[in-house]
Amino acid sequence: MKPKCLKLHNSSQCGKSFTGNDLDQKQVVETSNGLLCKNDWLSSLPKCPICVKPVEPSAAIFTGGVSYHQACFQCTSCKTVVPPPGNFDEKNALHCDICFHKRLGTLCEICQKPIFGNVTRYMQGFPQN
Repeated sequence: MKPKCLKLHNSSQCGKSFTGNDLDQKQVVETSNGLLCKNDWLSSLPKCPICVKPVEPSAAIFTGGVSYHQACFQCTSCKTVVPPPGNFDEKNALHCDICFHKRLGTLCEICQKPIFGNVTRYMQGFPQN
């Protein structure tokens, strides 16, 4: 959009009139609902449940119907960044594979890697179910 055209437009939410400086300073966002000032646009974005700040689509991790910042998508236990979709426990807390399987008791005691599928426990050489 050309700066001289902005004088004819207002933010479709707050009604703020735009100027050429707004465009130069990236204070105008074009959406499917029309032009929005940056504040209106930010308030229309989903909020990250961790930091409660708006999540811009270009930097979002979307899983389970919720948007997160990439940096906020961390294991509750060890604080490492978790690749999506992540592992959520019964309290909806996010865990990396290692911490999640450690909680479930399905982390191999020898190699410290998660065990997937059926798990057989051995105690003093005898299978335990």
